[in-house]
Amino acid sequence: MTWAAAEIGFSYGEMGSRIVNLAAARHPVFRRNGSDAPVAE
Repeated sequence: MTWAAAEIGFSYGEMGSRIVNLAAARHPVFRRNGSDAPVAE
């Protein structure tokens, strides 16, 4: 995961955050207004 993050210009922490946001966007409890799109902070 570290190599993949570096290849696309993300830090390790940014990549982890992105993965968590993508997973949360798919979870019904965390969706906003029924949207499937991830929420960028």
